[in-house]
Amino acid sequence: MGNSTFLLIAFLLVGCSPVLLVDVEIVRVRDLRATTAADCIVRAERQIHLTAGVSGLVDRVTVVEGERVVAGQVLVRLASARADADDQRLAAVVAEARVQVERARLQVRIAEGQLDLARSTAARQEALWQNRQVARSEYQAAVDEVEVARAEVAGKQAAVDEAESLLRVAEADQQGAWVASREIVVQAPFAAVVARVHVAEGLQVQAASGRYRGSALLDLESVNGVKVEALVPATDLPTVVAGQPVAVRVHALPDREFAGRVRAVGVEAYGVGADVEIEALGSWAGVRPGFSCAVEIVTVDRRGVVAVPRLALLSRDEVLGVWRVEVGRLAFVPVRTGVSGDVHVEVLSGLTAGDRVVIGPFDVAGKLEPAQRVQPVVRRFNGF
Repeated sequence: MGNSTFLLIAFLLVGCSPVLLVDVEIVRVRDLRATTAADCIVRAERQIHLTAGVSGLVDRVTVVEGERVVAGQVLVRLASARADADDQRLAAVVAEARVQVERARLQVRIAEGQLDLARSTAARQEALWQNRQVARSEYQAAVDEVEVARAEVAGKQAAVDEAESLLRVAEADQQGAWVASREIVVQAPFAAVVARVHVAEGLQVQAASGRYRGSALLDLESVNGVKVEALVPATDLPTVVAGQPVAVRVHALPDREFAGRVRAVGVEAYGVGADVEIEALGSWAGVRPGFSCAVEIVTVDRRGVVAVPRLALLSRDEVLGVWRVEVGRLAFVPVRTGVSGDVHVEVLSGLTAGDRVVIGPFDVAGKLEPAQRVQPVVRRFNGF
């Protein structure tokens, strides 16, 4: 057999080797955007829950629910107050409240120390993982510990806020001691609507004492300005921070979209989620407290980054990477990723704009091997 015949047979054999059709996307520079959605309710911008600062008998309630009041207007009159205010007892209550505040602050410092330790451990684990010295699961466990420690700090800080609130109540009670014959009036601190009345004439109310709050009197809501409270699921909560832009859809006004901004993120409770307070921006004409709504919080908004679809990413021998098509053959390329959008993920290293990466189809994903011959079909993956 001559050399030319041998070469022809070899060429035919190579030409008959299996070639898989794969979908590819051309890596390009794009804008990344990620959002989280939640149900919400519109609240008055200012709300206050008035409680009894002193003990006494309700002589008269001068307002009804739904009534508008002005700043300084008398809401409740107390006919009699504590007849024998015991200064020594009140001082003891204040002292105990201060002790509780200091104990709570100590717990915060301890929790912050645990958080710093968890962050250091996570940083070391990340370095080891990037150098392939530990499994990804170990690194992820260290990251999870940071989140647990952060939640612990938030919980301890909430306890501090509660202790400080009780201290303020105790101090106000101490300063508010008076003689029995003095009439006490409760006034509106700002222009508002009476949302709820908790007392009636002839009812005995008690001032706060120690860990116990004073008797509830009224709830007031400001007449000007609104805010939004949204319950964000626990799985999305780590991505939500103050300052992020928000789009709000009010169910009673379906044809309009309102702008907002995350003002504060509450503490997660019972693994359900946490309340997120959203500041209203621009005109919210026609929107009233009590309206139900839905929010879309923009958690990622990056411009001009190299990105690939999430579908392109896979783990091979615990190394994150993609299949790149190079002159009709596959090459597994390790990548380092950054922020994640709803559809695409930022690539910090490993790829450049113009590279072609495999994104499917799913039924051939398990058949791919390095240097395998493929026939690429260019797709454009829709999304941000």
